[in-house]
Amino acid sequence: MTHPLPTIYRDTRERKPWHLLDGGRCVYEDVALYVGDYALAEFCTMDGNAWVPSFVIERKAAADYLGSFFPSPTDEYNKMRKGYAKGVKMMYVLDGSEVDLRRELNRAHWKRFRNGRGLQWPEVSAQIQSLRVAGIHIIMSPSRHHAETTSFDLMMADATRRRKGAK
Repeated sequence: MTHPLPTIYRDTRERKPWHLLDGGRCVYEDVALYVGDYALAEFCTMDGNAWVPSFVIERKAAADYLGSFFPSPTDEYNKMRKGYAKGVKMMYVLDGSEVDLRRELNRAHWKRFRNGRGLQWPEVSAQIQSLRVAGIHIIMSPSRHHAETTSFDLMMADATRRRKGAK
């Protein structure tokens, strides 16, 4: 007996969607997610016009990650609060490593940040640590493909826990 491939809901707002695993390990379906970018369809419920996942991956490239939290993280924190209010477990997966984040900080945009003082690695590192302390996990990946496969594995591990009755 063969089992169908798992369906991963991919948010319709995702600008550079993953597709490397499509047809091989999973099938992607573009839908409106309440929060996040990728979620296992099996553990999503419809609420109004959007699917609310129990566990969601928020994908960020290095530049997007910095832009989401600096100069003001208000929108990103509001997204987290919105998900938390619905019981969504959220994980950030970066298409990039610490090296990529540091390289991004050397770009002119970030050097002009804060009236010419620039955004420095200690600020970014402290922000990442504060999210981890708050229970928001951030995984840095050396490549886009690694980020996608890691996210898939995390979703499958979460699904296994949920099927066994643990959260």
